[in-house]
Amino acid sequence: MNDSHRSGNRFWVLLMTIGCVVVLLLDFVIDRHADAELEGWTGFYPVFGFVAIVLLILLSKILRRIVSRQEDFYGD
Repeated sequence: MNDSHRSGNRFWVLLMTIGCVVVLLLDFVIDRHADAELEGWTGFYPVFGFVAIVLLILLSKILRRIVSRQEDFYGD
């Protein structure tokens, strides 16, 4: 990669980091009127999302072993 791609990537990473920090700070200020008690916890949705993605990745590895076929399945 040349330097223009790296500086462009740094810009987007910086922009996303700033956005995440702003949303995290707003989580302390905004009242969400949660229906369940867990929803009212600060940082519930980011933690829930992270755990869900980790479980999705782990389950996909297990599912791959179940549904995958041998390399020479078609007899090549």
